[in-house]
Amino acid sequence: MILISVVVPTYQRPDLLKRCLRALTEQELDASQYEILVISDGPCVESKSCVNDTLYKTVATIKYLCLADKGGPAAARNLGWRNAAGNVVAFTDDDCVPASNWLTQIVQHFHNPLCHVIYGRVKVPTDHPRLTDFERQTARLEAPAFVTANVACRKTLLDQVGGFDEQYKVAWREDSDLEFALLNNGENPYYAPDCLVYHPVRTVRWGVSIKEQQKSLYNALLRKKYPLFYRLYIKESPPLYYYLSVTGILCSLACFAIGEPVAAISCMIVALSGISFFIYKRLFQNSLSPGHITEMVLTSLCIPFLSLYWNWYGNYKFRKIKPVQNNAYRHFQGAQIR
Repeated sequence: MILISVVVPTYQRPDLLKRCLRALTEQELDASQYEILVISDGPCVESKSCVNDTLYKTVATIKYLCLADKGGPAAARNLGWRNAAGNVVAFTDDDCVPASNWLTQIVQHFHNPLCHVIYGRVKVPTDHPRLTDFERQTARLEAPAFVTANVACRKTLLDQVGGFDEQYKVAWREDSDLEFALLNNGENPYYAPDCLVYHPVRTVRWGVSIKEQQKSLYNALLRKKYPLFYRLYIKESPPLYYYLSVTGILCSLACFAIGEPVAAISCMIVALSGISFFIYKRLFQNSLSPGHITEMVLTSLCIPFLSLYWNWYGNYKFRKIKPVQNNAYRHFQGAQIR
């Protein structure tokens, strides 16, 4: 009998998926009690081949499903849990490695009928003290938080709240959106540190932080939907030195254009001060290799502009989104304000 279904979204990362599936098929929990649903975010021959190869090596139940078109990890997870046979659905990601007792621990928690949703511990293994900027950002996952690398929920509850919001097209804030929907529904997800998932830092391209700025678009969506929860739990907005850097550079260019070199130089000093502070923050206690320093300096010149652009664009794109306002949310809001 299937007690728990594991949903793993993936897309064109067969090596990572293979490692994840190996860990899932080597769980202590009896293979007859769980299933693995691999959901490809759009057609992907490599992912399907990886699943087929794994099936030959295990007795565990593995199902492969595929979105007709690329819709993002939120849409992939929805397809997964809606096709789940288990009463409990566990979520992890294709770049994660669940501990061998992960599912056993989750099942033990859900033996309690009052347990509806939990989030487990995420461990980011590193072998050196001076991390790169990307490694440092990944290591933030170790702070206890509701992230889809390690979450389990009753299927009936997912049905009640509608699962993940498919407006989130990348892996960013869709997990917080689900958490806020659950809180709004009167649920209280609790931390289960005995449910452990490892999240090794994956290899990324040079300048990945430039592309990462697009995620700010979905900060705006979450902030629009759940303004109070966002203010209480996320508290993320572009820092002041972003505004100083961007405003200083734009004003400097304008002053040069109208023939005011003194004012232009003053504005440029303000801008460079903001950028220098940003570079310092990104390098403090991090890797000081020449390549990493060069990457931090060059990308730091662009990030303030891109971050503000995606935030402003997100506010415009989602300007018609109305905050979620039901009785549970209003009660919580009133309680916090008092």
